[in-house]
Amino acid sequence: MASKRLFLIKPRIKSSLDPARECQPGESREEFAALQTEYFERFAPVNLETRFYIDCLIEDEWSLRRWRRIETELRKRPGSEKPLVHVERHIAFLTRLNKKRVVQIERDQRAQRKEMEALECQPLVT
Repeated sequence: MASKRLFLIKPRIKSSLDPARECQPGESREEFAALQTEYFERFAPVNLETRFYIDCLIEDEWSLRRWRRIETELRKRPGSEKPLVHVERHIAFLTRLNKKRVVQIERDQRAQRKEMEALECQPLVT
């Protein structure tokens, strides 16, 4: 008589973020989805709490990438070596804002990773 074995399959927890809602016009939904995949492959969420922290990390990184794209686009000015003075002032202001945001995001990410560790969300071993 064949023995019956029970296999417990853990449901795979997916991100609660939707690329269509998170991306602004001109941003790549595919790039956002790839970022989600990277984080969810790196950290295996074991519950909804850890998913929350991973989603926060994804949002933070996407925000940093957005700021960098904006700053790069503002610095481009076709047909001229020198950007306009008022554009330079805006760039300087955005750069200061961006640096403050980067510091806050890095602080948030450290806190989120500590919370994930406390919740025993271990990285996948490859």
